[in-house]
Parts: sequence; C-alpha cells; structure tokens
Amino acid sequence: MENDVATRIYLPVFLLVFLCSASLPQTSQYEFNLDTTRDHLSALSQTIGVRVAGTSGEQQAAEYIASKFTEYGLEAEIQPFSARAVFVGDITSANVIGTNTGIDPGYGTIYVGAHYDSVKGSPGANDNASGTAVVLEVARIFATHEISPTIKFIAFGAEEYGLLGSKYFTEQLDFFDIHFSPGMINLDCVGYGTGQVASTIQGTDFSLVIKTAQIANSMGLGITTGFSGSSDHVPFARIGIPSVFIFTDAVEKPCGPNYHGSTDTFETIDFDGIRRVGIITESVIKDLAENAQLQIGTVVYLPILSN
Repeated sequence: MENDVATRIYLPVFLLVFLCSASLPQTSQYEFNLDTTRDHLSALSQTIGVRVAGTSGEQQAAEYIASKFTEYGLEAEIQPFSARAVFVGDITSANVIGTNTGIDPGYGTIYVGAHYDSVKGSPGANDNASGTAVVLEVARIFATHEISPTIKFIAFGAEEYGLLGSKYFTEQLDFFDIHFSPGMINLDCVGYGTGQVASTIQGTDFSLVIKTAQIANSMGLGITTGFSGSSDHVPFARIGIPSVFIFTDAVEKPCGPNYHGSTDTFETIDFDGIRRVGIITESVIKDLAENAQLQIGTVVYLPILSN
C-alpha cells in the first residue's frame, strides 16, 4: 500500500544573472619596465640556461619564477604533474602559477601564460625565456591592483614535449573556470622578428584576436592576425576560452634562425620587440579586466509535490 503522505522532490535550477563589471582602478600611465624584463630573461637563459622538462634546469627555473610571483605579492603555487612524453617516456614537470584574486569570483579568471622549458642543448632565450620574462613583468604590474576578475599568471612546464603543462592545467579547470573566463593570453617567441602576430586556432572563438589587433593598432603598434596551433593557447581555445597567441614574426622560420638551437641565446634577443609585445599584453589585460562582466550562479530549489 502506497504512503498517502506527499513526497517533496527538490530539483536544482541554475539561474545565471549577468550584471555590469566594476572598473579596473585607474593606474599610472604605461608601467612596463624593460630592464626588469631583461633581468628575467638573463636569469632564465644565462644563469640557469638549458631547461629541459623534468630536469634540474627546469626545476631551478620553476623556483625562480615562483619566488618572483611571491616577491610581487601574488599567491604563488607550483603545480606538479606527471605525463608521458613521446619518444621520452614518463616525466615529472610543473606549472608555476601566480594569482591575484579578484573582488568577486563571478567576474571569472583571466589567464596569462608562457612556457618556461626549453629543448635539449638550447638555452631557449627566445623560445621561450622571452615570453616568460614578459609574463613575469606584467605579473609585477598587476600584482597589487584590486581588479574585478581574478588574474592567473602561469609559466607552463613541458610545452616542448607536446603542450603537456597547459593540457594538465586546463584539465583541472571546472565549469565556472572555463565559461566565466574573459580570455587567455599566451606569449611564445616574442624576442626575435620584425612584427607582432596575434593568432588562435581555426574553428574557435576569434574575438580576443580581433580585440588584441584593435588595441595594438590604436597605439600604433601594428599587429597581424592569423591561425596557429603550436603553443599553449591551444588547450584553452579547445575548451571554449577565448584565446590569443602573441608572437613576433620571423621570416626565416618559426621563432627565427636560432629556433631550438644552441644559438638561441640572450645576445640574439630583440628587446625593442619585447617592449612592444609587453605594451600590447599589458593593454589587453587591462581591457579584459575593465570589461569583465559579473556572472552570478544561483541555485534555487523548487518543490514538486506528488501523491
């Protein structure tokens, strides 16, 4: 015999409310410091040198990056991971994350990253101490700002073995980390070439590439657009986060004539190119932060009565 007392069944209904973002506090004019960027690049490519994933060189670089994040006032985290690299086998590497927590998680997270490992036999000045150095400098700039969205600055490990660090990082993201994100900026090979390129992978959100080009061109820093699937923006773009890959255009071959060679040294770096990329990156981060929208997820339980 069935119980005649009504049974209440509670079903969750998710309501998303979209509100206007708080503005990024006004800051002083252009702050990008080329001297500190140069110091980071020297420390990574000269003092530490070769930084193959899973080796002591990569570990020293991770510790250096974490120490700088802490020095700047960010919450620093080393995120270790194990992965299987093609033709190499199992390796242990790490991502290094510096976080400036925003005023409300509902504004989402901006991701700014670059890989810090190099290939065997190469000090990896352009590929990619250059991108890592710029990430460290923009991390310094934004570390003490009270900003609506959270910003995570990430140095990815084991990129040279197949984007292993960025793949691992994105696998740890939840629904809100992905769908509330204003975007991801990736810097790779920004220290050699005649111009800047903003790209992402085909078939994904192109909006951040367009925004980057508009910002760069408005400052007289011409930038071209296109598609490239060969760096750490790829895992972010594939899960739906608007992504832009900024690099400098090398006519000879990707990353220039010293690409993956012993001649990819500090002495070959074009610091004026790095300065331009730094200005663009800082401006895109500020634009994303100022225009981030508050997105609140609320759970409402509605009773359903049945006899």
